[in-house]
Parts: sequence; structure tokens; C-alpha cells
Amino acid sequence: MRSLIIDQQLLKPVHLEIKPCVLIFNQAGQVLVCQDERGDWDLPSGVCTGNETLTKTLLIKVYEQTGLVIEGTRFIQTTFRKQAGLESYIISAVYVASHVKGTLYPDPNLNYMEVEQLPTHIREVIKTYLKETFLPLRRS
Repeated sequence: MRSLIIDQQLLKPVHLEIKPCVLIFNQAGQVLVCQDERGDWDLPSGVCTGNETLTKTLLIKVYEQTGLVIEGTRFIQTTFRKQAGLESYIISAVYVASHVKGTLYPDPNLNYMEVEQLPTHIREVIKTYLKETFLPLRRS
């Protein structure tokens, strides 16, 4: 994590994580999620460290977490959220994978979920993705 001072009046250090993450859909339209150490479900992701690019971090971390190799990633959006109870913020760069190779690790912390079951912050990202991907037809 990196510490920044973002409130000059309080001069309070704030931790910031830059975290690329990815939407991986299966044939049934479900989304792959990973359960973290707090028991929360989130997209496969990793925290950028050193001089790695977002996509390099994403490819490495997704393979380490899931056993899957993602290809054809396309950037969707960035999100910004505060971690509950901490002076810590996460900036996520959200991608979608168009091709996936490999076999998913047999791990109870990995699961495909229906969109309606996903945490709100992931459903919001999917809404943005669908809105931009399937624009309504204009009538003349």
C-alpha cells in the first residue's frame, strides 16, 4: 500500500491501493468471484506493486488466484471506494476478459455467481459494462 496525504488540514496519512480486477463470465453468464480473508466476495484481482503495469499485475494475479489465463482484456472503468473502518482507499481498474484458458482451481473461495447474487459494487460495474456494450438502437 502507498500512503498519501489527501487532507491537508488533518495531515493524516491515507493508504491507497491500485487494484486491477476482471470480469470473467462462464457460458451460463455467471461471474467468477473470489472470497477474501474477511469473507467478502470480489472479482479476481491483485494490487499493483513496483513497476508492473495494470495488465501485467492482472494476468499474474488472476492466474495465481484461479489457475485461469485471461486473454483479450478490455478496460471498462475505474472505481473508487473506501475500505470499511480504515483510512484506506482502493482504486480499481476494471477489465473484462474475452477469452479464458485453463482449469479453475478446485477451491471453495472461488465461485461463479449469478449477477443478481453479486455484491452491489460488482453489479454496478456490470451495469456500466452492459450499457456500453449493448447500446440501444437509435430510431430515425
